[in-house]
Amino acid sequence: MRTAVGAGNDALNFLREYGAHRVGGYGDAPQLIAGGAPGGPDSDKPSDETNEGERLELGYESDKPLWKPISVRRTAAPPSDWPLRPVRFVDGKDVGRVVAWLKSPGENLPVPLRLAQIGAVALRCCCGAAGSDNGGACLRCETRRVERVVTFMADLFPWHEVEGFTAALQAHGFRLLICRSPAEGENPFEFERLRARAHSRTINEMFGLERDAMAFSSGVPTVIDGSLQTKSGAFAPTDPATGVVKTHTNIDLHPRGWQVVQDLGPGERTPAFGRDVEDLRFVSWYLRLGPGARELPSQAIVRVEISRAFFENVAGGDPVYLNQLSRCLCDGRCRDGGYQRAAVTLHPIQRAEDALRARFAAQDTLASHFYHLTQL
Repeated sequence: MRTAVGAGNDALNFLREYGAHRVGGYGDAPQLIAGGAPGGPDSDKPSDETNEGERLELGYESDKPLWKPISVRRTAAPPSDWPLRPVRFVDGKDVGRVVAWLKSPGENLPVPLRLAQIGAVALRCCCGAAGSDNGGACLRCETRRVERVVTFMADLFPWHEVEGFTAALQAHGFRLLICRSPAEGENPFEFERLRARAHSRTINEMFGLERDAMAFSSGVPTVIDGSLQTKSGAFAPTDPATGVVKTHTNIDLHPRGWQVVQDLGPGERTPAFGRDVEDLRFVSWYLRLGPGARELPSQAIVRVEISRAFFENVAGGDPVYLNQLSRCLCDGRCRDGGYQRAAVTLHPIQRAEDALRARFAAQDTLASHFYHLTQL
């Protein structure tokens, strides 16, 4: 017979009381800088793109039949005091895995429990220009936040016991995130789908930390590693915010557009196109930052995204701005040959990853600590 789960340290027995089992190696986290997460081989986190409710205006800068690569190297580099030069760089991380599963009361549904570390950081140039000398401006940490989180479908369990477990976790530096239970019609025993739901919950929480980092200095030209759509609300539509997306599997270009993408040379971009997601409006284009591996058609290419309101109302809708911004990104690209994702990463973003990695514990060590606390 299951015993009552009390408060304090006794509440940490919550998992054992519900028949929890350790999970060894299932859904192991990728290395912090090695990629391999669901977003693809060039990403260390799942893609934050979506095509739900998406509308494209492919003839925004150039008629579709006239698409061709545009060289940004032919554009004069903007001066170091260019007011629209990106000077802030934001990155976020979610590193974790399912470490246990337990049984819900009554129906005995399998409930995966994910242990993760999430964080976001903003680095800011304090001298020089981020797009010159290998992005070699002096970068200082403007804001950084890292959290350890535990995620599972807590609404399947008695709430007073979940509250006790939450308080006990918090006393040891962990925060509980509740992911939603299977909807009606979904198979509640499909473990992989449940695992993905727990992962999505921590990813969304990481997006929240990124939004906080974005909003820390509003109005400052900022580049974020990822799409802008998941950061809406953290910046005004007329702010000079730039998203650099490493994975781009859901953009439905026309055939000529994809031909241009795969033909891009170093320092070349596609014509810009309009991209609307619900009430969010962007201008986007593909860019090859520099020389790099080209084993696949779209490898070593990023998708750049800015607010359409900013481009049209602040930058005047001038394609020269697109070239100047692209030139800054190319000049600030990562040149570390030993870094696996150098071809699609900016040097300041690599530095931001280092700043986060310094605050993350080794995943196996963290899992062992969690097992010890919960007596699994």
